[in-house]
Amino acid sequence: MNKTNILSVDANAHLRKLTSNYYRAEVLNIIKLIRSSLRRNASTIKVSLSRKTIIIEDNGQGISPKQKSRLIRIADINISQLEKENEIMLFIKEFGIDLLLIFSFSPLDIKVENSYNTSKESMIITEKGVVFKKTSSIIKGTKIIIKRKSNNLNIEKKIISDYCRNIGNKIEINGRLLLKKPIIKDMIVSLKSNNNEISITKSGNLCKIWTLNYGIPFSLRTFPGLNGYIFEFAGSEQITDNNDLISSAKKLYTHLINKYQLYPPEIQQRIRELVFTHYNITKSTSLLKTLNCFKIFEKKNPVNISFLEDISRNKKLYCMLNSNDIKNINTDNKTILILEQFEIDLLINNLKMKIVFLQKNTNPITFRNSLFNKLFDKTKKFLSKKLINKNKEIELTNDEDAFIKKTEDLLSNDRYFMSLYLKAKKINIKMINQKLFTPSCIIQQNEKLNIFLFRKHKTINKALKLYKSDKNNLKWLLPQIFF
Repeated sequence: MNKTNILSVDANAHLRKLTSNYYRAEVLNIIKLIRSSLRRNASTIKVSLSRKTIIIEDNGQGISPKQKSRLIRIADINISQLEKENEIMLFIKEFGIDLLLIFSFSPLDIKVENSYNTSKESMIITEKGVVFKKTSSIIKGTKIIIKRKSNNLNIEKKIISDYCRNIGNKIEINGRLLLKKPIIKDMIVSLKSNNNEISITKSGNLCKIWTLNYGIPFSLRTFPGLNGYIFEFAGSEQITDNNDLISSAKKLYTHLINKYQLYPPEIQQRIRELVFTHYNITKSTSLLKTLNCFKIFEKKNPVNISFLEDISRNKKLYCMLNSNDIKNINTDNKTILILEQFEIDLLINNLKMKIVFLQKNTNPITFRNSLFNKLFDKTKKFLSKKLINKNKEIELTNDEDAFIKKTEDLLSNDRYFMSLYLKAKKINIKMINQKLFTPSCIIQQNEKLNIFLFRKHKTINKALKLYKSDKNNLKWLLPQIFF
């Protein structure tokens, strides 16, 4: 066998595979070609997209003679495959892959016009090879014309706009100037240093670290939290040491806590969510003790955990879920907290604070309400029992089985929930293939608490979907199902 055949490769096929797989979508290869223009110090880039052509024109310094020489050899059909393969590897090593992405379009039909210093020239690259000319229609920079067929024109425009919105240079797409927008959206507060920015956003429960190159995001890392902090970072360098990020995030959290009272309610809610998440991850109360967010009846300003701990050493703490019910409560010499469900979960189940739940006084008005509630509960239990008796246990999917086991575990360890059923010691959850006006039915038999979930109820369906997407969602879903 001939040695040449053993060593030879199909360099053209390799190049096309290499460039097309670098990004899966053709539109992202266009973005890399825009970055190639930025590497050539272009201040203005004009992109024209149609179903049949892509034109990228810039006013940069042009393609250098060395780059041009390698491109010509790569496109030359007369050199050996081994030589071509070597040229491809050398080009990537010296100049990166950006400009090579012109070879990702098939069939090859590309025109490159170039003006470098005083030299003007153009190349026409096709499957038959390369034709080189000493003329060019442009005065400065580079113009790349690629013939292709596309049915995704609107999608291409949107993706290019999203990726290039943070570039400081002037970008035009089909004659329209691209409006600049930051990578990080809906921020509450941020810190900037050189080309790096760290921000706390209005929503989201994941850390996001964007690595930018010439303003274009080319990598994104996400994780649940960095030392308990949730933030977004966008920078031009790959982060290897997280200590600086943690330090900056801590400064932003401290700022939010100090300015807590000045923010509107929806931002205050977000700040509480962030600080509570920090505690849940780290079990450190360092931030929690400085956040004045717990409301006390007839006290103007909210208080923090330290204040509550001091009170609880000398007297009982009381709480209610709804401040509207306070008028029916004997409030003499009582410290009454007006809490939300997730605050109760934090104080009782996590911080193990002893808090007494207040019940409304019985008067003619509330008696009628309570009588109605009891009648409603009895009706619900009666209908539920009939449905439960008619429906046998169903075969569960793996996700449903895991959902039920996790729910049993969480409810068994939820002191607030178990306090509602004083004698109950064991929880048994079953799923019924039926739909009722309530997502669940709870029937207590002495020390056993039977809970039936109605699979066809929209709340149960939603809970299962959210649980599949993130197992940590379940803790926050339980109040919607059982309370």
